[in-house]
Amino acid sequence: MSRGQSTQAFNTASNENATDFGNAQSAFGSTEDAIGNYNNQLARFVSGNPYTPGGEYDQTINTGLANVSDAGANSLAGALQAQSRRTG
Repeated sequence: MSRGQSTQAFNTASNENATDFGNAQSAFGSTEDAIGNYNNQLARFVSGNPYTPGGEYDQTINTGLANVSDAGANSLAGALQAQSRRTG
């Protein structure tokens, strides 16, 4: 390998190393930002009141009540159909 080829190989490796370092720094910064966002979201969740109107409690209870109501309506429909078959 000539001196010029050796220098070119060294410069190529140095440039690639600089690119890799830049990419690593960028990824590190992005990870730090993601951790900060997670911290903020977690703090907001922990300090939040799930019992506010429209909050998590309301949504869960409303879903449960809708399911019970739907089941009751289906049961009533079935009972009425059975009665109409028996009585004509």
